[in-house]
Amino acid sequence: MDIAANLALAVICLAILVLAGLAAVGWYLSEQLRLLALLPPRLSYEYGLEVVDVEEGQCTLGTSPIPSETTPRSRPLIPRGIWGLEWDGGYAQMGPEPEYAGEIVTCCILPSFDTPSPGDLARIDMFAYPEDPLRAFEIPFREVCYSSSLGKFLAWQVDGEGDTWVVAVHGRGAPLRECLRSLPVVAGLGMPLLAVTYRNDPGVPASPDGFHHYGMVEWQDVEGAVGYALERGARSVVLMGHSMGGGIAVSFMYRSPLRDRVRCLVLDSPMLDLNLIVKNGARQFGLVHLLTPVGKLISSWRFGISWRELDYVRRAGELNVPVLLFHSSEDNITPVETSRKFLLARPDIVEYVPFENAYHACGWNRDPDLYEGALREFLYRVAAR
Repeated sequence: MDIAANLALAVICLAILVLAGLAAVGWYLSEQLRLLALLPPRLSYEYGLEVVDVEEGQCTLGTSPIPSETTPRSRPLIPRGIWGLEWDGGYAQMGPEPEYAGEIVTCCILPSFDTPSPGDLARIDMFAYPEDPLRAFEIPFREVCYSSSLGKFLAWQVDGEGDTWVVAVHGRGAPLRECLRSLPVVAGLGMPLLAVTYRNDPGVPASPDGFHHYGMVEWQDVEGAVGYALERGARSVVLMGHSMGGGIAVSFMYRSPLRDRVRCLVLDSPMLDLNLIVKNGARQFGLVHLLTPVGKLISSWRFGISWRELDYVRRAGELNVPVLLFHSSEDNITPVETSRKFLLARPDIVEYVPFENAYHACGWNRDPDLYEGALREFLYRVAAR
């Protein structure tokens, strides 16, 4: 009897230890989720590259002589494609074929904007154009305000002749100028553009808990922007969403009474299922597969996350407008599996443009001609006429 009792006690103690361990790991994972995904990122633009030489349209870059935790001394990595190069007081475009020699890289400086000087400290910029529509393309714009349930929000408005407006929703932590890579196509079709902010962006109201909700509440801010466009002559809108902005746009289609005014969606590397994104991140960190559900469970309790509701692919059958979808198979943040599932769920409305060897939301950078050609043809056929 004593042996049986002792064995039972040992089993109970072991179970308690296992549960306590799982709870501790789950709490840690939920805290990482809070820090890395829920809190708005505060990006610091450190200049981690040094301009070594500039000669005949060629710029040679090496690592910054001032290393830090975020810009250590290492070989500069510049992918193939068109990228921005930003330094204090200047901006240039470079690409498309970098050439490496040891710890330095040489790129073509494209004939636009500024030219760096040897000794300048610089950084690579994925958005490829500086500042705003006027600086980037000499396209006039104005800063406007619209309202949602939280208050006043800022936007860029570019006027056009058409009565279908493009409402551009940037990705998590991205600036309004994320839309600039698509602006020449939109403006060339005569379509007005409204590049919008949403809660937790700098300079606009924050959500009560200070967290991103990946479309669960941010759609209300986009609804305010769509209402602004409709009040100023728009008969319909195109929702263009990058990364988390894509998830916000799709959430709008499930929840907003204004969804019937949407002609089509343009989604670039959209975050349509936070479950897969967390699973992908856990895999990159080498976490045991079993631990991810524990972290999600504790996150649900701590932060009120409804993981089922954040799977927007699950409700794809409710969509009734054409969708143009861009995604790269090498996306390092939002797994391309998400978009492939979306395509399989709605092949009747989704037009998929795949990219290879492109980072997250960088399909344009990798192949601007493919990106702009697909966007122009889609908008002209579906929305601009």
